Amino acid sequence: MAVGGQRAQVALAAQQWLRGFVALCLWLAGAAAVDASPLRVDALDPALNALELVEVQARGEGWSQQPQALRRSSGSQWWRVQITDPQATADPANWILSLREAYDARLVAYLPPDYRPRPLHLFDSTLQQPGSRHRLALSIDAEQRAQPIYLRIEWSRFQPIQLNAQPEALYLAEDLNRVRFSTAVLATQLLLALVGVLFALALRRRVLALFCLWVVSAMVYHLVMSGEVVAILGRLVERVSPMALSGGMVHLGLLSAYVFVYRFLSIDQHFPRTARVFRGLLWSALILTLLTVFSAAAPIAAQLINVVILMLALLALGLAFRLAIRGSEQACFYLVGWGLVAGVAIVRAGYFLSLQGTPPWLEYLHPAMDALGAFVLVLAVARAARYAEREMQTARTDARTDPLTGLPNRAELDSSLPGRIAEAERSGRALSLMFIDLDHFKHVNDRWGHDVGDLCLAAAAEAMRLHVRSTDLMTRYGGEEFVLVLDGADLAVAESVAAELRAGVERQGRRIGEHTVGLTVSIGIAERQPGEGAGELLRRADEALYRAKAEGRNRYVAAPKAA
Repeated sequence: MAVGGQRAQVALAAQQWLRGFVALCLWLAGAAAVDASPLRVDALDPALNALELVEVQARGEGWSQQPQALRRSSGSQWWRVQITDPQATADPANWILSLREAYDARLVAYLPPDYRPRPLHLFDSTLQQPGSRHRLALSIDAEQRAQPIYLRIEWSRFQPIQLNAQPEALYLAEDLNRVRFSTAVLATQLLLALVGVLFALALRRRVLALFCLWVVSAMVYHLVMSGEVVAILGRLVERVSPMALSGGMVHLGLLSAYVFVYRFLSIDQHFPRTARVFRGLLWSALILTLLTVFSAAAPIAAQLINVVILMLALLALGLAFRLAIRGSEQACFYLVGWGLVAGVAIVRAGYFLSLQGTPPWLEYLHPAMDALGAFVLVLAVARAARYAEREMQTARTDARTDPLTGLPNRAELDSSLPGRIAEAERSGRALSLMFIDLDHFKHVNDRWGHDVGDLCLAAAAEAMRLHVRSTDLMTRYGGEEFVLVLDGADLAVAESVAAELRAGVERQGRRIGEHTVGLTVSIGIAERQPGEGAGELLRRADEALYRAKAEGRNRYVAAPKAA
């Protein structure tokens, strides 16, 4: 019944997650959508090898598979762009013709009236244009808007380049919002990545460092895709390939992220057979990543990586759902934290694989989900830190606690006593130490067995604990011996405490369980002398203990002061 209820809760959570994902997508689609710009885009005859910009006429019908987009798949290099809205052409203010998702494409723009060639390249450090580099932008006045504008593609990827035209004031306002949004996301990622790295180093969890690598790679990717990398690298951007850098970083980051997922979900333990498939996909992604950097087959390898990453994302989500149904907290954490990230990655990969170009809302959703992933990373690290600290504290307590009596053990005495002595030396306060031994303990074990002997040790410890302060250190030294350190107690105070301990053990130790044992203790007391160390203090207390035993037991004896 409990398992069925748990599965129902997981199923309900999954449905809510999917509904939330769809709702968020729809909201962002509405928030980021722009009105269709008043553009007509015609692909000119591919056979055209020269363009007389004043007299040219398109040969045949102009066409475009997708309105307001330049497509390499059309086979044409020449494109004619016309603003068809009469209100736009009548507006005296300047307008902006923007190109989205140009990436590393190289284009040449020809603007009327002189139609001089103007090179357009997102990573050209000398390029002057309105606003940021989130778009390639051309400023066109009212006279230019009345005539066609020509664009020539020298090189581009297969992804379509989206076109839009709008008043300059509106474009600059939207561009400023894009810059603010991307800056906030990048700053958040950077901060969370640094925190994550610090946690990974402090906890010595290398798997967390892998996820931090994904956060950094996502930052590099968004910096390149937005064109903001030019402001950081300057002219150096012309000596490197920003797209190759971002592609390699993001693929390496995703690879490290799914290695983290593999470890985080313990896939090898829960799904041994599926783990082989998961590892095979990881190795495939690594090989394809290397090919994108060192091989001429980089474009094909980049497309194949998208397929492999898509398969990894779907496989990880499927396994996480199965583990969540089984009640795995790790899997639920993964679904809540990374479900949206993986979902957006799948949607985006689908758009790229279909060569449709991504819709505007993904421009906001993608980095937002990456930032959410970085935030979840910090939560995961903090959760791991909390559990690790708890485990360390438990292990530390277990290592320094006697399991039978619950008292600190000899290791705790050895580590704490020198510090207490040093503090007493600095402050000039008194400090006394007692060596306590259960009388005739071997006889108890021989007569009633070790189980009763253990009960005697526990009873004696409880009796002595009642007569000491919380600031004193009461330890089980070993066997039937105990050591008590009294801070701020001179010999007179120590003797008074010893008398209470002896009487308390004798009173409570008469009967242990069903047996009349008559348990007593012998105590040796030593007050610390100036300059005396832990070893000498213990030795004098131990000598006093043997004197107490020699004098008949069930008594305390104080050690003489050191000569």
